[in-house]
Order: sequence, then structure tokens, then C-alpha cells
Amino acid sequence: MTPDTGCRISEAVQEGIRVITIGGAVNTATSPEIREVLSATGRERLPVVVDLENVSDVDSMGLITLALASKRIHRTGGVMYLVGLPPGVSRVLRISGVDRSLSVYDDVASAIEASRAQT
Repeated sequence: MTPDTGCRISEAVQEGIRVITIGGAVNTATSPEIREVLSATGRERLPVVVDLENVSDVDSMGLITLALASKRIHRTGGVMYLVGLPPGVSRVLRISGVDRSLSVYDDVASAIEASRAQT
């Protein structure tokens, strides 16, 4: 049995796009679980939207996990979008500069629209 990290992850497919919703913290304790989900998703070659609206905080390991997942998905011909960034999470991404290497949108619908425009 794995310890409860307080991280909640759900997955769905909307209009042919994988939507991963994460709640709680994206940090050292939760990164392995998030990495596992995003790695499996990247192998599907569907566009991936990661909804962070319910994320309470993100640390450096969380940033690395998201950035590396995006790179992995891009290498396999996919694309990953981050959406719904709470102000604190957005600030951390901006200060760290990680936001410059990720596709960030306000909400799932905007990311789906951007994905459609790229195909």
C-alpha cells in the first residue's frame, strides 16, 4: 500500500485529448505518482492537457516533473498543455522560468482549441 500523499489525479479523454486533473501538492512526495501517470499518457500520442486548477502548491521537484514530462511528450510527437494555474503556482512557474518552456492556457477549453488549431 502506498502512503497517502494528498495528491489527487483523475484522467479523462475530451474530444480526443487526454485531460489529467491534479489536485493537492505537486512536490517531492507526489512527483513519482504524477510522473508515472504522465509517462503512460505520453505513450498514447494524444495531446495532453494537465489541469492544475486545484493544485495547492508546487516545489522544485514538481517543476522538474512537469518540465520533463512535457519534453518527453514532445519527443514522441505529442504536446502537453498546462491549464488553470492558481496564482501561487503561476508565480512559481514564472519566477523559475519554467513557464517559458511550457504551453500554458487559462482553461481546458482554451487548450483544446489551441490543440485543434495546431493539427
